[in-house]
Amino acid sequence: MLDKRSKLRLRSMICRSIEQRALHWLASATLVFLLQFAVVAGTQESAMPFSLRRWTTEDGLPKNTVISLLQTHDGYLWVGTREGLARFDGVRFTVFADEL
Repeated sequence: MLDKRSKLRLRSMICRSIEQRALHWLASATLVFLLQFAVVAGTQESAMPFSLRRWTTEDGLPKNTVISLLQTHDGYLWVGTREGLARFDGVRFTVFADEL
């Protein structure tokens, strides 16, 4: 027989386990929904009124992995990577690796 304290501890553990499973299921269901939405939206031309462009080290980035991104009020796009900071003016990147 379990004492009252052990029963409460067991009940708490079971509730936490159920809550974790429910949250996991909810997160999985949400991800599936969003992926389905993205696929449907990606098939419709009107769903994407903008163009996408990928920039790499070949375009002047110090590293292909971006850690931070900020656009200033004057229109510059600042890109932070592990190899340095770059400023994009809409045409080219200016790298500030040594100045840091």
